[in-house]
Amino acid sequence: MPIIAKELKPAAVAKLGHHGGNGHAFHPVGGEPGLLLQITAGGGRSWIMRVRIAGKRKHFGLGSFSDVSLAEARKRAKPIRK
Repeated sequence: MPIIAKELKPAAVAKLGHHGGNGHAFHPVGGEPGLLLQITAGGGRSWIMRVRIAGKRKHFGLGSFSDVSLAEARKRAKPIRK
């Protein structure tokens, strides 16, 4: 059974940061399984929906953090999950 992420409030999401290194940091924000905030090493932030299709992990971009609110990202993630 997958781990369900705790649903974060917008203020808590805004405080999330990059862990260091060169890769991307992915933070689950809850509200919809697979919804993540991606933070790049350079500080860029975007919403990602992670799903499995035919046994392979796929990432779908939902928009940038500055253009798409947390509530809107959750709305956009629902149809992708289905």
